[in-house]
Amino acid sequence: MTSATNPDGEDFSFNGMFHTCANGFNWDMEANISRDDQELTLLCSKFQNAVNNGGYNNINFIKYCRVLCSYLKYIVRNIEENNEKNCCKLFYYKLKNDIIHKFSINEYSEAKDFYNKMVEQNIYSPRTKISDICMSHPEHIKQETSNIFEYLFNIYYYKDLLNGRKIGETGTMRQFKKKIEHLENFYNNNKDRLKEELQKIIEICKDFKNRWTTHPYKHAAAILSDSWLLERKRKLEEKDEKTIRNIGKQTKTLEKKLIDPQAFMNTETDNVTNTGISIGKFFITFSILIILFILYKYTPYFSFLKPRIRKLRRKMNKNNKNNLGLMETFDFEYNNSIDDRYKIAYS
Repeated sequence: MTSATNPDGEDFSFNGMFHTCANGFNWDMEANISRDDQELTLLCSKFQNAVNNGGYNNINFIKYCRVLCSYLKYIVRNIEENNEKNCCKLFYYKLKNDIIHKFSINEYSEAKDFYNKMVEQNIYSPRTKISDICMSHPEHIKQETSNIFEYLFNIYYYKDLLNGRKIGETGTMRQFKKKIEHLENFYNNNKDRLKEELQKIIEICKDFKNRWTTHPYKHAAAILSDSWLLERKRKLEEKDEKTIRNIGKQTKTLEKKLIDPQAFMNTETDNVTNTGISIGKFFITFSILIILFILYKYTPYFSFLKPRIRKLRRKMNKNNKNNLGLMETFDFEYNNSIDDRYKIAYS
């Protein structure tokens, strides 16, 4: 599939587009036309002669042209300026699909040149004009976008028939139902672009069922069974759940990619921190030992001992001296008693 982005760089969404750009407009070329539309018939006939080089006339060419001219008037009267671009996309699609391609008009490679030829016909009928409102908007439509337009136009075409000259007809309702299922299958690759539009189409189906409760319309409404509508809703929600799951998986993958380097950085930071603490402890211990050595080596030993400890130390030294004196006397007397073995000396 091609990208959903146009060459001019803008994202093109169908969500709400048909409701905004074609709400209340009838694309049926066989529908009853107003007096204004009848006057457009003359302009479209002249337009056909201009692009057909005087060849044979085709009544369907004139009918399609008349619908397109009516749609241009609809844009002028009903569409706000910020929505004109999207609505002109619809116009260019219909111009290419309904006239240029169907009638093999190959002389005009660009739809805008063909549209300009339409606008030129105004000079032949000053009272009725073909609007040039879409001349300032881009005409390019990618193939994927064109395919989606085809599905949507088919659905709204049959919707208009069911609300008009084919009201309550079961065959038309079956075609309407089939076109919805076709779009639903195409939705798989275009969910973000079509979700709201599909929801609106489901509401249109519900409206048919709510309004058509009497004979003969109820037979057509019964084709849109409750189980069929629930299936449409379920599939729409199912696709939303898949989208949410995919987003969740992508988010977890992205989080993992972000967390793994962070965890590595945290581990390295912890290692550096622990190593720094160990080095700090060793340095402090070594410094304390150096200080103690200096105090012991180069200061009076008793100067930094507490008074009670010094007193205890003096007492212990005195006792040691007395014990040493006793031992010396004992050794002396013991040596002199070798010849007098029973002599005992007392000091």
